[in-house]
Amino acid sequence: MQAYTKPLVLIVDDDQYSVSSVVNQLVDLGCEVYLALSLDQAITFLEKYGVHIDIAILDIMIPDGEFFKAFETKGGFYSGVTLGRHISLNWPNIQLIAYSVLANEQEVKDFFESRFLGGVCKSEQKRLINKVAKELGLAHSFDFEVKRRLNKVLVVLSGVATLIAIIVFFTGYSSIYEIFS
Repeated sequence: MQAYTKPLVLIVDDDQYSVSSVVNQLVDLGCEVYLALSLDQAITFLEKYGVHIDIAILDIMIPDGEFFKAFETKGGFYSGVTLGRHISLNWPNIQLIAYSVLANEQEVKDFFESRFLGGVCKSEQKRLINKVAKELGLAHSFDFEVKRRLNKVLVVLSGVATLIAIIVFFTGYSSIYEIFS
């Protein structure tokens, strides 16, 4: 069994392209991320690593798999809710976040009762990342990562400005505008 030294986040979503940015941002934040593209992949991963998972981000509408019956998931329309209930019963250590186009926070909270951290609409990726960072105590790390990236941009920009100044100086032009006119 793999030992996890970083916070482990399980994302369950059948559309890998819609969550690829979230996966990348969580990795940048310092998390280990497992993306399950089906309910069956999620159950398999949970059975193996459930005790290590800190947060599960669940899409609400996922096609039915083999583990749950269609009536339990309402034909796939509430698969994430069904999976959330299953997680709550078997791995109470995992915090749950609904991440769906249809995420109405109050409605989803009702499904998961008090164990559920809330719902986030898929158009609000920044809010999702901030919620995960806060729950895992990584907000400082996230701020640090943003500052680190901004510093890299500033270094590149100052390098470009220096290069332009050198070109202006050695070519005898009086300004950058003279070069391009």
